[in-house]
Amino acid sequence: MTGAERAGAGPDHAVTLRRSLGRRLRALRNESGKTYADVVHVGSRQKIMRIEKGEGPFKAPDIRELCRLYGTSPAETEELAGLALRTKEERIWDDYTDLLPGSFGTLVDLEVTANQICTYQPDVMPGLLQTPDYARAVFDASSPPLSKEDIERMVIVRTQRQQGVFGGHADARIQAVLNEAVLARQVGGLDVASAQLAHVRELNTSERVNIRVLTYASGAHASMRGSFTLLEFADPDEPSVVYVESPAGARLIEKPVQYASHQAVFKSLTEQSIPLEDYAP
Repeated sequence: MTGAERAGAGPDHAVTLRRSLGRRLRALRNESGKTYADVVHVGSRQKIMRIEKGEGPFKAPDIRELCRLYGTSPAETEELAGLALRTKEERIWDDYTDLLPGSFGTLVDLEVTANQICTYQPDVMPGLLQTPDYARAVFDASSPPLSKEDIERMVIVRTQRQQGVFGGHADARIQAVLNEAVLARQVGGLDVASAQLAHVRELNTSERVNIRVLTYASGAHASMRGSFTLLEFADPDEPSVVYVESPAGARLIEKPVQYASHQAVFKSLTEQSIPLEDYAP
């Protein structure tokens, strides 16, 4: 039984329960030698992949049928079916699935259980640090354009996401390296941008938040190709992940070698950047 399974069934733990259940089902499928084509009557390849990534949907009958195909013992089958029933807690983004890609929703899930979040952003303030007005300006510039109603819904998601992290684990730490362009760009106009800078300066006084600036004068750096976010967890059974987003889509990467590579890049960026308190525009 994993740390997530030993824990209670609150919303935070439901996140790790889903991912733990997905990993176990993937392992059982691999051990049985079954392919996605062998379980197509349970669901499409996309559905089974989402289940194995911890994104669901998790239905006890589906879990039992997968276990039957994998030759799982009756006891383990009932244990996994029981876990499926415990993953039903409402998620922050459940009412906004029409606006958010699945991988981003999973990122939001994982943020509330992470004990460390490290992010590098070259062009925009990290979502966890944005003011509502700044977020509104970012969404207003989206392509294709969003309606005013959808922009306000996205701002609500952003606010709830922040509350999930800052109102969750007391020991969760956030480290952000920002390209100087993030602070120089007047997103939303001078007043909104100034208020955003004041907001991150205030956040940076917290023991949980550490913000650094990669100045123009620092020259070339190890992440010239874009942004990424690293998430680590207190539960030893929960693998660290990298979240990468681009115009082509968003994805979560769990492979240890790729995580280590991004971790090394973030370390390099940290060493090359300066503390926010030392930054003077």
